[in-house]
Amino acid sequence: MASADDRRRHLRVYHAVPFTLARATGVKVSARSIDVSLGGIRFASDGPLDPGERVSGELLFPNGSTFRISGLILPSSSPSQGRYQMAFDDETTQRLLDGFLGL
Repeated sequence: MASADDRRRHLRVYHAVPFTLARATGVKVSARSIDVSLGGIRFASDGPLDPGERVSGELLFPNGSTFRISGLILPSSSPSQGRYQMAFDDETTQRLLDGFLGL
């Protein structure tokens, strides 16, 4: 999984779209992406989501395709401001790499 230190190593792409996250309990949370990198995603949500919480969801790309994401909410999130950061798990990062590199 990408660590908090990795978040500055990856190029971030600004990609603002609404999406839904599923908590481990099955409860759905509405969100809006701010930017995405190979290591994770920054997004806004009314949450609340807890640091260390595992979540999953699907992003919609401009070409109409969807991409499944999963990972952990980072402690650097700002729930009081409705801003969160999620570190992708290894599987999500690998699927992103495979898609970009055509592997």
